[in-house]
Amino acid sequence: MKITTTRIIRFGLLIAWLGLTIFLSEQTGVESARLSVRITNWIVRVFPSKIEYTRLHGILRELAHFGIHFILAILAYRALITIFHERTSIVIGLLFCGIVAIVDELLQIRIIGRARESFDLLLNLFGVSLGTNLSYLISKPLIPKTPR
Repeated sequence: MKITTTRIIRFGLLIAWLGLTIFLSEQTGVESARLSVRITNWIVRVFPSKIEYTRLHGILRELAHFGIHFILAILAYRALITIFHERTSIVIGLLFCGIVAIVDELLQIRIIGRARESFDLLLNLFGVSLGTNLSYLISKPLIPKTPR
């Protein structure tokens, strides 16, 4: 297997995003809430809305679960497709990101102020599934018959 700039960049982005995922998952409940409040406040200033602040904050926290794992899955697929054929990339990507999503949620039990939530786990897994499938569908016409 030849090491290419494309592989280095794609796997570098995947590792960086995985690091961010772990960093966010390891935050205490207070740190996590503080970050989401700052993001909510910024969104309210930039995009005024009639949605109640508490509801908007809750929606953003749930979207974060989905979004983090959605992006992780896209980056995993894009990195893996440089080594494997599309089916193998899909399977390995789904397994890898699915395990990350499950472990991410399970490990939150041990962090002060955090809890394991079944709905959050579903959002994580939905993000993984949609990210992988969307990546495949978008890049399908662009994928050569052999790994890059």
